Amino acid sequence: MERGELIKSAAFWLNMFKNDINTLGGLIGITYNSGHFDQWFSLYNKKIEITSNSIANILSSLDWQTCLKFCLDMSKKMPEPVLYNMVMFFYDDNIPAICLDSRKEIIANLPEYFCGSDSRVKFLRKYFYISQYQNYTSKNSNPSKFNQLIELVDNQNAWSLDELFEYVGAYNCATWTFRGIILGILDPNFRTEEDNSKLVATFNNILTKDSCSLVPNKEKSKYRTRYKFVEVRKTTSKVPQRLIFGAKGVKPNFGITDVIDGDINLVANDGEALIYDQKIEDSLNWSELLEWWEDYNLDSKISLKKRLIESLDSEPEILFFNAYFQNFYSQLDKNLPALIPQVYVAYDPISAKNLPNGKARIRQRIDFLMILPNLERVIIEIDGKQHYAKEDGRADTKRYADMVRVDRELRLRGYEVYRFGGAEFYNDQNTPGDNAVSVVKDFFTALFKQHEIL
Repeated sequence: MERGELIKSAAFWLNMFKNDINTLGGLIGITYNSGHFDQWFSLYNKKIEITSNSIANILSSLDWQTCLKFCLDMSKKMPEPVLYNMVMFFYDDNIPAICLDSRKEIIANLPEYFCGSDSRVKFLRKYFYISQYQNYTSKNSNPSKFNQLIELVDNQNAWSLDELFEYVGAYNCATWTFRGIILGILDPNFRTEEDNSKLVATFNNILTKDSCSLVPNKEKSKYRTRYKFVEVRKTTSKVPQRLIFGAKGVKPNFGITDVIDGDINLVANDGEALIYDQKIEDSLNWSELLEWWEDYNLDSKISLKKRLIESLDSEPEILFFNAYFQNFYSQLDKNLPALIPQVYVAYDPISAKNLPNGKARIRQRIDFLMILPNLERVIIEIDGKQHYAKEDGRADTKRYADMVRVDRELRLRGYEVYRFGGAEFYNDQNTPGDNAVSVVKDFFTALFKQHEIL
């Protein structure tokens, strides 16, 4: 659909439902807010008659994004989703498409009564224009498309699901609309938690080729699990199996209990490393880490935050960690991503002292790790002078080259890597704590906007 077609269709439906949704009020608001004061004045004083043509002229005068947002907002007020579905085509560029084959396969795997005991036609009417009238413009009393479908689908069970979904337009609707149908079908009121989980697994197997997946929506799952879509980029890392973190100085010794399955445990844990082995669906938030700590911790006298601070290696790391919570704990609350310190991302069983020149072969532990939505892994390193200089203070080009080489390797494995110089927190104008708060706020505000957390 072209922009001109949308404007023409939007004008028709905004005029059709003008009394239901207060089209005049909406146009007065948008012309004023967008600075079209001549149009606003004429509308406000009712010098413009509200017709399809006058609405189209006003929409055409708006910049495209303003026009699109206005059409979307007004479409949500309409008793029929016809304009909403048109608008959503213009938002599809922001998400991976769900192809026709996937749509058909998903429908083929639906239970016959996919919305429980509810009418299937009434359910689909939330997403598609299934008119109450044979001719909406005249609103006559002839048998409607809606009543005909009720008889054929709900009463006679005469159509297959494939025929039904093709008829209403599910195979060629916007991907946003199709996503909405799937999430509606997964309403926990329609089936048991176990059955819904099985259905999600089936859907995710199908959606793999479309670079998207269904995961629990933590914000909306208070009592029963509800789901949301996430994009699965081709470079996305695998689901983390466990996190080993928070060791206090001493390197833990790992053992492989099952080589075939890759099961790992700690043979000796002198550094008191923590092991998080809960399933991570989409991201790991601080609230989830706290719940795990309450179950795992044998010493209730120590908080998780205090325990993690004990594992930090330097004052700049402590400043960074504290500044993160000072900036974002209250703002994001349960949605605050966990900032996990001293995480092992690799393991070399041979100690550095037993290797040639006493050099470790791989970077084993990182300063901080975050697992953001869509399982995006973010590494944060706080660099001291030892990262780029020799003990006498002179620049060490080899040490620096090794560091950037390992950064490249981590990026190729799907990690985002960010480095901070510890010296950023120290100057003559402010205290180190104040500097850390400022630096950390700017960085994470940008990062969280990039990942749609803020």
